[in-house]
Amino acid sequence: MLSVRIPLRGKEYFNLYANGKPVFSSFDEEFGSFFQFEGAVFLQYGWTLRGRQADHRRAYLVCEYSETRSFSGTYLPNVKEPCAILGIFYGRKIDSARQAFFNLEKICGKEVYLYSPGFWQKFSCLLDGFENNKSLAIKSNLEILCSRYKTFQKFKEK
Repeated sequence: MLSVRIPLRGKEYFNLYANGKPVFSSFDEEFGSFFQFEGAVFLQYGWTLRGRQADHRRAYLVCEYSETRSFSGTYLPNVKEPCAILGIFYGRKIDSARQAFFNLEKICGKEVYLYSPGFWQKFSCLLDGFENNKSLAIKSNLEILCSRYKTFQKFKEK
């Protein structure tokens, strides 16, 4: 499980948005919200300068370091445990990633965050790919990826 603290707006030098499958959540008036996520988590950081939103934002697709073998653990701001970074997104790709996560949740529900790191690497490759200035992470490609993964999981269980 990954423990993430989301700061109160304007209290720290960045804002944080986290999307995943929450297992536990709490709120503190001084420190902000605290979440524990199971599986993969999408973290979006937006930096602020003197109380105003800066033009710099960055997003990470991460999972627990213990779930992977070939990745090194990385500590990110406001995440307690070391993470394995499965994808890094900047600028316009963040908006594509948020739309893709929305579509994934519509297709598979919140259980999609429990899929293996291999699934998320393929998902990250779809987000990085462009054809005719359009992202490859469109709904039809995401449906194919999810159906193949579900078929593979059923075959693996037998």
